[in-house]
Amino acid sequence: MYNFFENVYNINMINYYEKSKKEFIKYIKKNPYVTREEWDEYAHKNYLFSAFTLCSHEITENTLEILQKHSKNEFEFLKEMFIIIPDNRLIILKNKIKKIIGLKRKSEGKDATR
Repeated sequence: MYNFFENVYNINMINYYEKSKKEFIKYIKKNPYVTREEWDEYAHKNYLFSAFTLCSHEITENTLEILQKHSKNEFEFLKEMFIIIPDNRLIILKNKIKKIIGLKRKSEGKDATR
């Protein structure tokens, strides 16, 4: 009988983990610059695993050693495992290029009306 309850407990924990992982991926896609504290607060409110627990399940010991050797944050690495986070400099450059293109189009429009 004990084995039955142990198996049910393990299945529920796996489902709970999978639910937390899926929700984490959705959450970081909406907000790729989320901090560990923001995720922990969101996870606590929605009964999900914390960042520490997700990192513990996803990051192996070898990977953790490499991250620590290079002074990298485990949570940032975890986010990068699931989505590509654009660099802020790239976003700023992209916005500047859009602005320049918009200004050129405006000036071309004014030249055509002359």
